[in-house]
Amino acid sequence: MIHLAERIRELVSKSIEMLLETAGNQQKMLRLLRSEIEEALIGLHGDRPKTQRAYERQVNAAHALEGAAEAWTAKAQTAANHGRHDLARAAVLAREGDRAKAAAMRRESEGLAEQIKQIDAAIAELEAKRVKLSERMAELPRIESKR
Repeated sequence: MIHLAERIRELVSKSIEMLLETAGNQQKMLRLLRSEIEEALIGLHGDRPKTQRAYERQVNAAHALEGAAEAWTAKAQTAANHGRHDLARAAVLAREGDRAKAAAMRRESEGLAEQIKQIDAAIAELEAKRVKLSERMAELPRIESKR
């Protein structure tokens, strides 16, 4: 994922005009750049569902832990009602542990949600660049035929 992210940053930041000025064969350079963009898009379209599933798993696991934490509250209350303060204390500690784990999972899921947003933004940028490349490629034969 990191390697793909670096390639995407490079592709998005590349200026088509600057590449064409330095290229000997502009048509070939545009085809190569379009190929790289399409490969990056394929990778992103593959990573997005994986990240989405990981996000959903994290959210569901956090929700389950929050429910388990609340169950410990009822257990602590029952133990306290029966005079088992040692069990009540242990149940409260277990509840706090589950709450802490759930909070950590929520934070991780927020990170995954941010990754999803970044993937979506990168897809949009690369799609726009691909359209621009296609337009430029369509113009290129006319430009070269005038020379």
